[in-house]
This record gives sequence, structure tokens and C-alpha cells, in this order.
Amino acid sequence: MRADVGRVILVRHGQASFGAADYDHLSPHGAEQARLAGAALAARGLHPDVVLQGRMRRHAQTTHALVEAADWSTVPVRTCGAWDEIDHLGVMTAFGEDPGQQDPRAFQAAYERALHRWMADDPHEPAGTVAESFGAFTARVTDGLSAAAQEAGRGRSVVVVSSAGPLAVACANLQHPGFPEVDPGAWLRWNAVAVNASLTTVVVGRQGTRLLAFNEHGHLAPGHVTFR
Repeated sequence: MRADVGRVILVRHGQASFGAADYDHLSPHGAEQARLAGAALAARGLHPDVVLQGRMRRHAQTTHALVEAADWSTVPVRTCGAWDEIDHLGVMTAFGEDPGQQDPRAFQAAYERALHRWMADDPHEPAGTVAESFGAFTARVTDGLSAAAQEAGRGRSVVVVSSAGPLAVACANLQHPGFPEVDPGAWLRWNAVAVNASLTTVVVGRQGTRLLAFNEHGHLAPGHVTFR
């Protein structure tokens, strides 16, 4: 890649603990995924100028495993709320769906029903205790992506550890003109296929900020590929 092109590498966290009392904690499988992602980035010769992470515990745990595997002990790590995931339990509860379901398929169906209603940003919907609207969520992630791209500048690299939701907003924003007002459902389509510990590359150059690669997970063996 040209020396005057900046890079933002978006890393989805490793597998969390679905079905456990505390979802926001990497499973042993998720910690290994994060280590594999770190080793893959190091094998590319990447030594970023900074690592940004969301405020979830699974973000910090992923960052720790990734940085250790990549041997980035001298790289500064900063926590940035722009890369936080949505409160999925709050969204489900606010729209009358049960977040305690243990069957993954039933949970996913209920979650998507709640998301569609949340995305509508309809003031007549019983939004309940949802602290952040869909519009506010997409705006803060878009601002976070702009800040990361500015920090990458020309010839620098920024690694961002986040979740499927913010990564999907970033991709929809870059690939769908007018998002989120136009085709807000694009967010769900990107979100649905994001692999744990996958790598998404955004380049920053004279033609602006562009998506170069999405959801790379060749560093994961088939048995290591998960979506939650």
C-alpha cells in the first residue's frame, strides 16, 4: 500500500458469552480468535500508531489478546465511546421482546423484530427505556469513523476494536449514499454477516475515506468462525 495512504482496521471482538449470566465477557474460544487476529495483523507487518477500543469488557479483552499476540506492547491504547455497541438487551426489553431466550434462533428472531422497530425512529413507538435512538447511534459511530480516519491521516494506521453494530454502521455509511435516511436496512445486512475477530479495512487517501475490505477471516479455521 502506498506510503501516503492511511488505514483504519476495524476488528470485531471475539466470541462473547451468549447464554451466560454475563454476555459481556469473551469465551475461551473468543480469546483464541482475538489472538489469531493479532497474529494475522502482525504477519502483515502492521504496527499501528494507536489502538482504539469501545467501552465494553469484550472490547478490552479482545484488545488485550490481540495486542499481546501481535507484540504491540509499545502501541498506545485508548478507549472511545463512539465504538460502543448498542444496548441490545435494552432495545429488546423496550419493544416487548424477551432477551433471556436461550435458543439462538428464537433469540435472533426476537432481536431482529425489536431492531426493526427501533430503527424506525417512530416517536409513536413505545421506545421504553432505550437510552439511544437509531439516529443517535449511527451519528456517533459516523463521527467516530471520521475521527479515526482523520487520525490515520496520510501514512498512519489506526486499529479499532468494536462490535458488529458499529462496524456495520461504518460500512453502510461508506457504501450506501444517504445512509441512514436512505436504506437504513443496509445496516442490518452488514451486521448479520460480521464474523467474530474479523478484519475490515478502510483506507484514507486523496479520494477520501473508502472501504477496501470487509469481514476478512482467513486467519480463522472453519471451526473458529462464529457470529455471536
